[in-house]
Amino acid sequence: MSTVEARFQLVGSFNVQREDGEDITPRGAKARGLLALLVTTKDRKRSRRWLEGCLWSDRGEKQASGSLRQTLVEIRTAFGQQRDLVGADRFDVWLQPERIQVDFDHPVSFEEAGRDLLEGIEIRDEAFEDWLRDLRQQWRSRPSVVDQTPVSAERAAGTWPPSAPGYAKLRIACEAIGQASDGSRLVSRVVSQQIGQNIEERLSAWRIDGAHRLSAIRGDDTLKVRCEVVRSGSDWALVVDVVHLASGRILYSGLRTVSGDMAAAFSDELVTNFGHEAAAASVTRLPRMLSPDRPESIAASLNADALEKMRTFKTDDLQEAHKLLGMAFDAQEDGLHQAWRGFIRMAQVVDRLDGNQSEYLEETDQELRHALECTTDNSLTLALAGLTRLLLFDDIEDAEGLTNRALALNPRSVFARQTRAMAKAFCGDVQTAYELSKSCQDAIGNDSLRHLWDLYHCLICISLGHHKEAFSAGERASILCPEFLAPRRQLVALGLHCGMPARARKHADVLKETEPGFSLDRYLLDEDYPVITLRRAKLLGFSSDAFQPEP
Repeated sequence: MSTVEARFQLVGSFNVQREDGEDITPRGAKARGLLALLVTTKDRKRSRRWLEGCLWSDRGEKQASGSLRQTLVEIRTAFGQQRDLVGADRFDVWLQPERIQVDFDHPVSFEEAGRDLLEGIEIRDEAFEDWLRDLRQQWRSRPSVVDQTPVSAERAAGTWPPSAPGYAKLRIACEAIGQASDGSRLVSRVVSQQIGQNIEERLSAWRIDGAHRLSAIRGDDTLKVRCEVVRSGSDWALVVDVVHLASGRILYSGLRTVSGDMAAAFSDELVTNFGHEAAAASVTRLPRMLSPDRPESIAASLNADALEKMRTFKTDDLQEAHKLLGMAFDAQEDGLHQAWRGFIRMAQVVDRLDGNQSEYLEETDQELRHALECTTDNSLTLALAGLTRLLLFDDIEDAEGLTNRALALNPRSVFARQTRAMAKAFCGDVQTAYELSKSCQDAIGNDSLRHLWDLYHCLICISLGHHKEAFSAGERASILCPEFLAPRRQLVALGLHCGMPARARKHADVLKETEPGFSLDRYLLDEDYPVITLRRAKLLGFSSDAFQPEP
């Protein structure tokens, strides 16, 4: 049986003592705050990203990561012989639970103790202040030891501290401001709801009535989407703000000004673009601000980390992204995480990024089935599953069925529209595919996955014979993500076909340096090399001599 080697006092002033009574409390406020964040969880474990978001939410990711490492060194130095009480790996930080004792675990109430929690800890970070305020509120409402049965039951179930009512999901309040008489209120409502729905699909969230008194909503992780349409002379202005209520931070702020008739001015294209842009920006910035100890908060942070890794399309990053999404699904069984996992495996198989092809095919099929079992009403999940089944299994019928369901749920989903475009291209209806893909190009703006959308548009343009437009889309993708191999593979043949041999050679040289096993002969002759769209368009009818430098 393990013996207790350190005792943590949270009630009153925070301190840590060895079993022999020696004080080993770190001097730094951030070090003490980090320990408090760890010991208030059941398993004494937190993710690195979450800790960074609580203690260094105003810093960039690299700087926050460095600060966390320095703080761990400070804690281990203070602990001395007990330094191994603190463990860490690439993803998590933890304390050895069987070797420590925490006074907060005992069934004593605020009234009985007569002291607050963590008195004297002052860390000027809004995220930590929010966490501490919530923890103290739970402590102050804790039942007396006389009535300790509910506490014991909660601890036995692993649910202490208790969650507040309505904490099952993040919440999105959509507020529309405008005049009913001129139609501006209706437009405002359509835009706010579109943004809210897009955010809802990317996170585990639900929308609530924006007219509901926000003061009645606990100020935790509710997002407020506020849209207002106002008239200025002959013009109309649509203003959008997405705000995280607990911190008051603006996740997105946008403005569109149009002229003319209201109905014509605020077109479907504008609503689609605004909805996609605002949701993408908000979801990217949100994870560091989420409240702790909630599965959906952990899952959202892991999902954000995974998509940031995925966007490079490098072999190691894709593997790590797949792992992070698995952890997100473990935290919260949302089918979207499994759909993204299937999409990653599809990218690895299609691009021949490693040798586990047959294993990945079976794994992807299972992940997609699991995604659709868990989530049946999320447009993004359905669209990702449809796109993956299309590109990996050539399953046009299933892809179209999933896409139709996705568009029925969210007709302005850019993800679903792009999936339909790819399905139309596979069916041979390349003109419809091009029109759909072109509309997606106009809608996505500065999406962090813009290079992926550009690749899809490049492939559709190749099928239609729009070679110069295909080359432009491929070059945009390679500039946005230099490590992304797929667009460069298209650019080698497109550059020659469009009369730009020097640029074609440049992309071929990059492939020689970065892609294991690449050669021009393999590119031109190997039927399994991943340039099937170029091959079908008969754009590989040249010899490797074309790549020789000009004299």
